[in-house]
Amino acid sequence: DPQEAAAIIVFVTDEFGNPVAGHTLVGFIEAGSGTLLHGGRLQDDGALGSAFRDAYSTDGVYIGEYQASAISREPVRLRILDLTDPTQPTATVELQVR
Repeated sequence: DPQEAAAIIVFVTDEFGNPVAGHTLVGFIEAGSGTLLHGGRLQDDGALGSAFRDAYSTDGVYIGEYQASAISREPVRLRILDLTDPTQPTATVELQVR
């Protein structure tokens, strides 16, 4: 719904499928409108002081938030980048705003 926030959850693994913790992930809006909260940064959910903290501190789960604009009705495409390791592939996330 417009003006409501949605959690963006990304699971990061290395080339062997092992979870990767401690990276810096950031998202950008490629198409559509709205805002990625916290400057687009996705927080490692196991990091100290995280609002989304869980018992699995090295599980490779990162969480961000997207907020649709008041007039959003179109699909939104996000690009997720790993700033810690630029050799990691980027990911595209498609959101439907209703």
